[in-house]
Amino acid sequence: MTTPIRLVLEIEPVEDSLIGRISSGEGESRPFAGWLGLFNALEALIEEQPPRADHAHRSA
Repeated sequence: MTTPIRLVLEIEPVEDSLIGRISSGEGESRPFAGWLGLFNALEALIEEQPPRADHAHRSA
């Protein structure tokens, strides 16, 4: 079973878009601007998470 990643998301609506920061609570937060920026920041945050013990066991 995998362990969920809990995220902290701060959003500030700006005209027709948004800006903000996202973090996992472990380390620095990632700033973003717009929906695509949010998606890219989220993807980068997930990719930088260390492998889980159950995942490492399956790939061995």
